[in-house]
Amino acid sequence: MLYEGLMRLGPKGEVVPGVAESFTISENQKTYTFKLRDSYWSNGDPVTAYDFEYAWKKSVDPLHAKMSAFLFYRIKNARARLEKKVGVDDVGITALDEKTLRVELEYPTPYFLSLCTVAAYAPIHKEIDLRDSQWANNLNENFVTNGPFSLKKWQKSVEIYVEKNPSYWDSRSLKIDGIQIAVVSDDNTQYLMYEKGELDWIGKPFSSIPPDIRAHTYRKGELQLNRFSYLKCVIFKH
Repeated sequence: MLYEGLMRLGPKGEVVPGVAESFTISENQKTYTFKLRDSYWSNGDPVTAYDFEYAWKKSVDPLHAKMSAFLFYRIKNARARLEKKVGVDDVGITALDEKTLRVELEYPTPYFLSLCTVAAYAPIHKEIDLRDSQWANNLNENFVTNGPFSLKKWQKSVEIYVEKNPSYWDSRSLKIDGIQIAVVSDDNTQYLMYEKGELDWIGKPFSSIPPDIRAHTYRKGELQLNRFSYLKCVIFKH
């Protein structure tokens, strides 16, 4: 909701262009060159190839890498960088200019474009992150987004509210003004709230659904199963 990568998932789970307007793949299937469309951060700054280069290289920096760093192993020298065997400039991620990002892979990876849709591959506003490395910990003026929504309210462990981001490049396609997200840790409580009409949606991408509830809602015709494993399943209210 808050961030968008080079590619994104369409309504049927298909991979479609996101911030990338177009891309080319080399003959040996190991080099991808992305051309970025005109898109902007929620503060009005342009999203650039340098933001993607910075974010991806930070993801494989031994000082900053998180559990999702393994998702970058397909990129040339990403794993070697995590193991401190090479320098950051040896990683196969290069912003050729503000609108062009070149990515070199270790070997042909037919699903690389699908990887570009996951959250780990989203950009970071380079200038803000260099100025304030703690910007993502709380709602503040530096908490900028480039996705369809921006963060309006964040009461930790209680509630999150996101609203339509007018700076999003495809904002005219958004049909809702905002989403209110209740933070409810117990899965069974979530379902009880859903049955009472207090929640319109439970399940992926926000939470998991216990097997007994999945079976119950499937029989009632309320369970939607998606063939893409990373989406799992959702329950929705008509």
